[in-house]
Amino acid sequence: MADTIRIQMMDHFLIYIDEQKTDQLATKSKKGASLVQYLILNERQPVPNYRLINTLWDEDKSTNPENALKTLVSRLRVLLNQIDPGLGNCIVADRGAYHWEMQPGMTVDMYEIDKIFSRLSESNISEPERRKLYNQLLELYVGDLLQHAEKNEWAMAKATTLHNKFIAAMYAYIELLKEHDQHSDIVSVCRRALDVDSFDDRLHMELMSALIRINRTGEALVQYKHVGQLNYRYLGVKPSEDLQEFYKQIVSAGKTLDFNLESIRN
Repeated sequence: MADTIRIQMMDHFLIYIDEQKTDQLATKSKKGASLVQYLILNERQPVPNYRLINTLWDEDKSTNPENALKTLVSRLRVLLNQIDPGLGNCIVADRGAYHWEMQPGMTVDMYEIDKIFSRLSESNISEPERRKLYNQLLELYVGDLLQHAEKNEWAMAKATTLHNKFIAAMYAYIELLKEHDQHSDIVSVCRRALDVDSFDDRLHMELMSALIRINRTGEALVQYKHVGQLNYRYLGVKPSEDLQEFYKQIVSAGKTLDFNLESIRN
């Protein structure tokens, strides 16, 4: 077995063998990939066969679901072993259930993110460690959970929980940076967080405010124009009242009226 196996569940589902990316599982067996994702999502807990069957064969009912599941697992183990010898051993049969068994040298980004959230919730961590955890979170959280996976409705609850925790953590990180007037760092954090949630008003305003404080008002105006275009293009609405009020502050700070709401609307 490889020295390191890294499984990415955030954004795209990928497996890295000694840091070499492979999407072989997702391309050769979409249902097999869904089974792996579902088992990983349940974090080592045995998942009863009936739940797997109801999840994986919800629309295309099988005449013999139990046999279909056994066949899928058998083929999946073969495919996993082709990706890396011994990887198929991660699919472990219990009594009428299956679970995902972590192997030495294996990591799953979702598990690492959960650990970070758990640690951040503690009150006895130092500021340097808190900063380190926030930066690790930014590195790992490259997109929402299984954002590009097929038929992943069963992952939505977990995805929503992780998303909300991530955004809350970014707000907290920004407040920490404000205490030390580290506005350039706030710009970087906001831009990376907006890659995850491009419609978060507070992140946009924190970004524009930080840009103004480091005398990059022109960039703040460009950012407001970008927000306006996002809202009109994807939501069909104008920016929120909070953002429009913030726009007036940007104009005042920049001593310019070049970017008025009507030009953005046009």
